[in-house]
Amino acid sequence: MPRPNPLQKFSSALSSNADYQVLTPRTPHSRTARAEEGESVFAKLQANANDFDDGVTYEQQQSAPLLHSSASGRFPAGLNPKEDDDAEKVRLSPLTKACGVFGVVLAGVLLVMAVVSWSSPGTLQRYLGFAAVDPAQMQAQSPEKVIVATASESHSESSFPAQATDHAQSPNPHGSNMQSISYANYTTFPLTPVQYLQECGKQMSGFMSHGDYWDVSPMGEMDVEHEDPPQTGTCKSTITYMLSGRVGLAADLALMAATAALARERNRTFLVEDSFWNRGKWKDHFQDVRIGQPGPEPDCRPPPAKEMVACPRTGRHWIVNSYTAKFHLGHTFEDHYENPFKHELNRQKEIFQASEESFRTTIRPNRETTRLINLAKQELARVFMAHLGDRDPTRGENTYFSVHVRRGDRIPQGWEYHRKPIPAQVYHDYINETAVRLYRDADDIRRTPVVYIASDSPESASELESMYKGPSFHLGKSSIQELKAIASDSEYRQNEFNELPAAKQFSLNKGAIVDLAMVTGLWDHSQSEPLMLDAAICAVSSTFCKLAAIGLGWDDAFGQVDDMGSIDNVRKRWVDLDTKGSELPVWRPFELF
Repeated sequence: MPRPNPLQKFSSALSSNADYQVLTPRTPHSRTARAEEGESVFAKLQANANDFDDGVTYEQQQSAPLLHSSASGRFPAGLNPKEDDDAEKVRLSPLTKACGVFGVVLAGVLLVMAVVSWSSPGTLQRYLGFAAVDPAQMQAQSPEKVIVATASESHSESSFPAQATDHAQSPNPHGSNMQSISYANYTTFPLTPVQYLQECGKQMSGFMSHGDYWDVSPMGEMDVEHEDPPQTGTCKSTITYMLSGRVGLAADLALMAATAALARERNRTFLVEDSFWNRGKWKDHFQDVRIGQPGPEPDCRPPPAKEMVACPRTGRHWIVNSYTAKFHLGHTFEDHYENPFKHELNRQKEIFQASEESFRTTIRPNRETTRLINLAKQELARVFMAHLGDRDPTRGENTYFSVHVRRGDRIPQGWEYHRKPIPAQVYHDYINETAVRLYRDADDIRRTPVVYIASDSPESASELESMYKGPSFHLGKSSIQELKAIASDSEYRQNEFNELPAAKQFSLNKGAIVDLAMVTGLWDHSQSEPLMLDAAICAVSSTFCKLAAIGLGWDDAFGQVDDMGSIDNVRKRWVDLDTKGSELPVWRPFELF
């Protein structure tokens, strides 16, 4: 007899060749032995040899050693000779049966819930404890949500500054679903900045919201009790920025600019609260914000202080300070107001323009502060004219560079100078590099521009002045005693500043505003200015530097930003010598504390 061919498909399968007979010993648990009892498995397989690939299961094959015990788990349970013909059926344990029943019941419950949700929207939310809002009712009570959603989808360049009617202006914005916030434990209003921070912690720690920026909390509308009806002439809805007195001047102004932009967008009255500011009163240094941003009710009175809430932002009278800003101007703010269809720096453009508008119209120096700024500009102009000598300036030549050297408690954030001050030599080198880059085809006078030096450290200002070979000026060397008196006389540290006498704090704040104006060019909007800012060299770890980009304007600060959001390193006039573009985005509008 010829030798049979080896198996082709299955390691334990029977051959499909009908002429091939498998010889197996007759053991009590072999298939052959079982065949002698009445039914031959092998005979069945032979009868269906042509259909082996389609019909034979692994349980009908020899999958265990021929003499293996039938008690072993490797021996097919369905071939136990002690079982009857129905033993090949799978037997389920009680636990398996219970799980199956539970799965059927759960599937039925989910089916019922799906049917109820489809046939009666909102029913399940009410039973589960969530506030169900009817779309028609939401549109009637909160029309601004439709506007904001549309703006978010389009992400046009005017989406942030665009005005919308805020639901908080309606006589009963909260309805019956409003949850009351209690300030019963407080007796003095407004609360301190830290107390508002604590209240935000209570309101914001119990849940995580994943809705849109202006969506109502999943816990429902929340607000304090209001006078009903309100006093005649009281503003219907407001957004107030609270000067905390615990961060620097520029840090407060940057956060205020973003907050004022939100008030414009929501068509709410913008106010300033300065009860805890340790730099004097707001109007001692700046104009009333309502001169440039009157809001929907130009002559309305501020609401009672006890009605202002720091969280949630959907309250009728929302108040923000440097401590609570992290709850409102962080990731949720960026997600809502950045342009998701752009890359890197380009995503920030709408926020940039909104802050730029705030400094152009809302945050402006008062008459006395403007006079001091003009005195500094005039003295810098005299330095410029002395630099020109007998030559008359050509058009566009009446410009200067600003350099801001921050010392004290501000630490550079770049890897190169982290935890140590940026050397004065670095500032000096970037002055020359920027002049050569911008004035490549100009004469030698343009390549040695007039430089305004601003620093909280008199020693650093003097060191850079002696190092730079061109003309320079800073408040500490002013021939005008009024300017020299407000110059910084020591490195700025917030904790030390808080301990100074009120008169000293007031004076240093005046000098800081003059330096801020000269470093950033924020309020240079008149062509009659004796000198105009042409470039700013600074460290982005300081808010002075962040605001310098806004003062220069988008195109001058960053040059021609490409589609990928990369800054133009040839035409840029905003020069960050701290991170040097190594961190993205290269610019942010403010700092959170």
